[in-house]
Amino acid sequence: MNTPKDGHQRIAAVTGGTGFLGRFIVAALTKAGWKVRLLVRSEPLHPLVPELDAEIILGDLSDQAALEKLCLGADAVIHAAGLIKAKSREAFYRVNEHGSANLAKASAKVAPNARLVMVSSFAARAPELSDYAASKRAGEEILLKNAASPVAILRPSAIYGRWDKETFPLFQMAAKGAIFSPGSDSDRICLVCADDVAQAVVAFSCNPEVNGVFEISDANVDGYTWSQIAKAAGKSLKTTPKLVKIPSPLLRIVALATQAISRITGNTPILTQGKVREILHGDWSSSPQKQPPQAVWQPQVDIEQGFIQTAEWYQKHDWL
Repeated sequence: MNTPKDGHQRIAAVTGGTGFLGRFIVAALTKAGWKVRLLVRSEPLHPLVPELDAEIILGDLSDQAALEKLCLGADAVIHAAGLIKAKSREAFYRVNEHGSANLAKASAKVAPNARLVMVSSFAARAPELSDYAASKRAGEEILLKNAASPVAILRPSAIYGRWDKETFPLFQMAAKGAIFSPGSDSDRICLVCADDVAQAVVAFSCNPEVNGVFEISDANVDGYTWSQIAKAAGKSLKTTPKLVKIPSPLLRIVALATQAISRITGNTPILTQGKVREILHGDWSSSPQKQPPQAVWQPQVDIEQGFIQTAEWYQKHDWL
């Protein structure tokens, strides 16, 4: 439990708590004995909210009064909110940069001694690739600039796990016997289970003396090839999928078409030219030097175990 000798139950103020990763973070904090306070948009109220054992603050990252209410009296402020897709560069920056600045200012004003932990992304280390990556790096920098106390910034690699819609297509393809992969055989991609990322957030919330920027991946910091990922996905579903390479020019054409269609329909595209540059970047590996100190946090879930658990959840909930 996370209750000090004086009997005070520590409070964690969390943004992004109703998102895919956020629900893992909330569960891990609660299990560790923290009282969780969540920032939640009021309209429409997220359907997950009634299930959470948390205090709810209605508002968003542009609402300074709500952010101050969120942070007031908090022992840790955990920033896990952010946009992964948007219609414009300005929309990315409005949330990922300006929202981070607003939260840091609120925390500095009403909880200057609170531990500040930011969940960023591997993409932030290559801001030249996309508007998303640039906005995540900008968010890190402005949060550091406005924070009243030292900050831990966690950059997870590609996250997978229960409830995840982003990596679900990988398992769909594995179930059907063929996985379409971009890039080349030399590409390396680090992966991490959402459970491990959540435990890293808890660990850094409890260790305010360890600060800086840290990459979060599973124990294979060299990353995986697409062949290894396909094999692991197939094993989780007891299949042996073929790996079908997607030519890079075709991927770029599809992204152009997707963006053109989105302008007509008004939908927000996930596959953009920037996202293609991220996908084709090739080196999303890490290194032991970029990972957190082992005394603070170590990953517990490997790709085989994590993919099996994820596939079982998809099957149990009729996703597959």
